[in-house]
Amino acid sequence: MDKQKLFSEPYEDLPSDPKQLLESSNMKDYPEVTLEQYLTQDYAQQWEQYAVDTGADLDSEYDSKMLTRLDINESDFIKFMTDNMKTCEKKYYERTYQRGKSELTMNLPMKCGYNHRNTIEYNWGEYGDSQEKLKQLMGGEEIISGRLGFDYETSRVRLLAYLPGQIFPWHFDNMGLWLKRNQNLNPNLDTLTCDRGKIKRYFVAISDWHWGHVLQMANSFFPKWKSGDVYEIPKGVYHLSANIGIRIKITANVTGVVPFEKDSFSTATNLNAVDQYPCPGNAWGQTSN
Repeated sequence: MDKQKLFSEPYEDLPSDPKQLLESSNMKDYPEVTLEQYLTQDYAQQWEQYAVDTGADLDSEYDSKMLTRLDINESDFIKFMTDNMKTCEKKYYERTYQRGKSELTMNLPMKCGYNHRNTIEYNWGEYGDSQEKLKQLMGGEEIISGRLGFDYETSRVRLLAYLPGQIFPWHFDNMGLWLKRNQNLNPNLDTLTCDRGKIKRYFVAISDWHWGHVLQMANSFFPKWKSGDVYEIPKGVYHLSANIGIRIKITANVTGVVPFEKDSFSTATNLNAVDQYPCPGNAWGQTSN
């Protein structure tokens, strides 16, 4: 399925106040989906068919290698969160500002049983001065551009926090907000390229992995990451994240353009790959000796 056509319509503008995301939520008022309703309705089949049509399957494995490890101080990010709750974007897994055709715009998650009690996400990076503060916490231009290779001007950092019991369901990243901001670069969602280079998103662990912290990429599960570990979230690959443990799960992502000439990690990840890229510590899907 042509993803460029699915998401050809730019996302809506963000609400002026992040509190409006919850005030206008449809999920918070949606009734509980009972077992009988789930078994007699076809919303799960619709979602599954959409996922298959957009590239998901039950066979592909993802062999990811750690790209690098940053010097991350988790306590600095926790202090940032407590000091910047006014710029926090708290939301549920439902349609907010998205457009195009996706499980969100078809309201499939809440029709399948996801609700405002089990999909709460706290994130920062869109409101007030949170974006520049996060870039500095991540190491500024020296790290984001010099170490990770991103064009600093177009890069965006998002900080994500999940309390125990919260789930970010099965999805692929369509980079909607980034594409909206950078339409002048002629981005292409199918190839994830634009006039300046490759469009990439990197996962950055802020807190260490702990019991019940789950990350699935394609049909592979990846435990035991350490604070500062950086991995690429691959182009168009379905994934999910959950905290079914005890401790808070804190991660970040960096999205932006990596100019072709700076793409030093271009062979670091792919589906069904063999070990191509040496890295320190543990790699997803691998064990250290």
